[in-house]
Amino acid sequence: MRRILLGLAIVVIATGCSENNNPYMDDIQAAKEKTQQCLDELHAAISARNEAEMNRLTNDEQCMLANKAHARHVNQSKISPAIPPSNDPRQPATDSNHGTQISPVEIEAAKAKQNEEWEKEFRAMEFRDYYQLSKKCLTSMIERKTPRCAVVRSLINERYEAEEKTLLAEYQDKSLEEYAKAVCTGESRDDAKCEIALRASGKARQ
Repeated sequence: MRRILLGLAIVVIATGCSENNNPYMDDIQAAKEKTQQCLDELHAAISARNEAEMNRLTNDEQCMLANKAHARHVNQSKISPAIPPSNDPRQPATDSNHGTQISPVEIEAAKAKQNEEWEKEFRAMEFRDYYQLSKKCLTSMIERKTPRCAVVRSLINERYEAEEKTLLAEYQDKSLEEYAKAVCTGESRDDAKCEIALRASGKARQ
C-alpha cells in the first residue's frame, strides 16, 4: 500500500513542470540530489500519513523542476528515471526503490482503500471532533481540496442526521427548545451541540 501511495504522489510531482527557466537543467547533479531528497521526504510523509506534507511536496516547485531536469537527463542517457517524466496521468508511475511500475488500477485501488479507512475513522470519531473537522474542511481553502476532506464532507449528512435523531428521541417539543437554549447561549455554549439542537428543533416543528 505504501508503495502504491508513493507512486500516486510521484505522478503528481511529475506533472505540469516547464523546462523554461529551469536552473536544474544546467546542474544535473543538483537535480539528482534534489529529486532524491524530495523522494525521501515523500516516503517519510507517506509512512507518517502526513497528508499536509504530502500535498506540500507534490506541489513543491523545486521538486518539480529538479525532477524535470533529472528525468530529461536520464532519458537522454537511455536510463530509466527515478521519477517518470510523463505528463500523462494515465501512464504508470515507477517506484524508484523497487524499480517496478505502478498501474493506474493499483493507484485507484489504493485511493479506494484509503477512502475506506478514512470513512471508518470518521464514523467512529466523537461527534464534537467530527464537527470541528467538518467545519475546517468546509471553510479552509487549502484543506477543503484534499481527498481526506472530500471523505469528511461525504459523511456530513449521515453524521449530523444521526445526532439529530438521538436528540429528537431524547427530547420533546419544549424540552428540546430549552436544551437548545442551554447549549447555544452563555458560557455553556457548545457549537457542535448547538447546531444539532437547532437542526433538530427545526425538524420537530415541521
